[in-house]
Amino acid sequence: MFGSLIVMCGVAIAGDVMAVEPSANSSADVADKASVVVNTDVQTANDLVNQIGTPVAPAVVVSVVEPAPAIAPLPTDNSSYYHHSEYHPDVSSSSPYKFHAGLYSGVGFPSGAEIGLLVSPWLPWLKLGAGANWNYVGEGLSGHATIDPFKSPIALTLTGEAGGFFPATVPGVKNNSPTLAYTYEDILLGLEFGSRRHFRFFLRGGVAHVDANVSNFGNAFTLPAGVSIGNPNVSLVSPAGRIGFDWLF
Repeated sequence: MFGSLIVMCGVAIAGDVMAVEPSANSSADVADKASVVVNTDVQTANDLVNQIGTPVAPAVVVSVVEPAPAIAPLPTDNSSYYHHSEYHPDVSSSSPYKFHAGLYSGVGFPSGAEIGLLVSPWLPWLKLGAGANWNYVGEGLSGHATIDPFKSPIALTLTGEAGGFFPATVPGVKNNSPTLAYTYEDILLGLEFGSRRHFRFFLRGGVAHVDANVSNFGNAFTLPAGVSIGNPNVSLVSPAGRIGFDWLF
């Protein structure tokens, strides 16, 4: 019986050994798989490190620049400069100054009442005029030049004029009426209102030199026998003035 017991113990021990061996083999397989996983992870990490260490080419940035908006060209005819609302700085232009014409009219001394043609041919601040005059006695002709350097709606000007009246009989004298003729030159400082390229109302004052000739003067009077009166010639400097307007189209 003792021997049977020994045999049974030996069989049990052998079974345990056989049971342990598969377990040991299984542990070995797990260890092997873990080693493979670890090695794979290590290789992946090394690959990532190598990739990070490799220089990366910078991204190419393409800038999109929108085209500049089209700018309308400046006017080349200075049309805005000649408008009645011109009280702004001139717009520079390479085009030549344009010829402008119009009318002028006024009344004063020694010019009398006058009307004529006005032009501004070369420079914007220069105006030239020529026209007809009437001084209640007779008709005449005159011409003038005005320097108008300011574009403001209220401006100072300088005008020089020369003119003359043809011989004409003095009104109110019925018999043997004397005739009167004179020439004059004046220089006037003006105060003007409006646009120099459209319409200006002016007040001008200054001095004038007048040369007057009277013919048939003695025959206007009844004189005693043997008494005669010659024809007077007068040369004098007198105040001068004028009120009127310049109008350029």
